Amino acid sequence: MIKEQQVTEAFEANWGYLRARPEECKPRAYETRLVKYFFGGNATVKEKRLALEGEVRGDTPMTPAEEKRAEDPDELRRRMANSM
Repeated sequence: MIKEQQVTEAFEANWGYLRARPEECKPRAYETRLVKYFFGGNATVKEKRLALEGEVRGDTPMTPAEEKRAEDPDELRRRMANSM
């Protein structure tokens, strides 16, 4: 039987370069939310951790208002009609 030590050494020799270095790992911002799952007519509610991305997390600077595209009500109606 292969010992755990041998498996670990083989992994490090072949695939160890794929691991992140501890100094490169930044703590991730997250929030918890209740999520409802449906399966076979049954509903289950679980609390899940969701990663915060971009502007909410603070990594990405806010987009200036003049660079944001204004919402077009006609475009929104077309998208809604196509989604149904």
